[in-house]
Amino acid sequence: MSKRQPLGKDSEQHAGGDGAPAESDVDLGRLAAIRKHWPAVGDVQRRAFARQHTDAQCDALGARTRARLVRREAYNWVIRIDEALREHGAAIRYSPVRFAWFLDCFSTLETTLSSEQAAATTSDAAKAGFEQAEAAARATYDELKEVCKEIAGEMAIPQSELDAAIGIGKAADELEAGVRSLAALASRWLGTNDPEFRALVEVHQLGPADVAEAVAAADALRKSFDATRGGALRPMNDSPATNRAEGRVLVEMRVAMYAFGRAHRANKLIPVLSPGRGTRHVLAPSRKEAPAEPAPATSQAAAAAGGESATATQAAAPPK
Repeated sequence: MSKRQPLGKDSEQHAGGDGAPAESDVDLGRLAAIRKHWPAVGDVQRRAFARQHTDAQCDALGARTRARLVRREAYNWVIRIDEALREHGAAIRYSPVRFAWFLDCFSTLETTLSSEQAAATTSDAAKAGFEQAEAAARATYDELKEVCKEIAGEMAIPQSELDAAIGIGKAADELEAGVRSLAALASRWLGTNDPEFRALVEVHQLGPADVAEAVAAADALRKSFDATRGGALRPMNDSPATNRAEGRVLVEMRVAMYAFGRAHRANKLIPVLSPGRGTRHVLAPSRKEAPAEPAPATSQAAAAAGGESATATQAAAPPK
């Protein structure tokens, strides 16, 4: 595995991801100003760039990284690339329109992440609202149940009515049904024509306000339960849409990284774009992670082919 670039005289020329700004430091105003400086990407160019890597390939790349880390590093790179192209553009074989496409891909990732964050925030608020409504409904249920028990005493008919009303489970919809059943029972008892039973109701201070509170608690529980139905919780992994946008950004980071690497070898004033911890395993894999190279041809095979295999091998080898 290659070692990290040591801090030294050239260190500030390396646009590394580890030193990228925090997520909250992404300046959308600055990005908009940068994008305005560079040309629009034509439809043919957009299709050509997208054609180089399929959606499926971008999905696979994005699935190997975390979008928020990619965004941080890509933001850092965008700032460095913009500065370098303005100062050394003629010395870098990286066209302005390709950088503009990179910026557009970054914008897509930013929009996708912002939408995902807004949905997660709404989800968190809905979950908190449900928990509060559930606690309030359970407290209302327990209080009303105890009052009704005290009124019923050991009387057979009221006891049987109460038993029928309080047989609930722990699920939210069962709790809602239980609260509504108790509210209906309390309402019937408030309207009784039995003077002795009415006296018990009055002594235990059961009133219309208790019924109204129970109905309101059940309504609130139902509303909050519907808002969280389907498990609307903050996702632990990036969504498929985010993975695709993330993959496109990673592809463009790789294109820029290679272009700036070649330019840096000829002119040390041009920065190297160094992957950080969020993208290093994708953009600069170690030997263990890199695909295995084919085994070299044997000398006998090369001799039998009259040296043609050796020549082909040399032609296929990547430039040093």
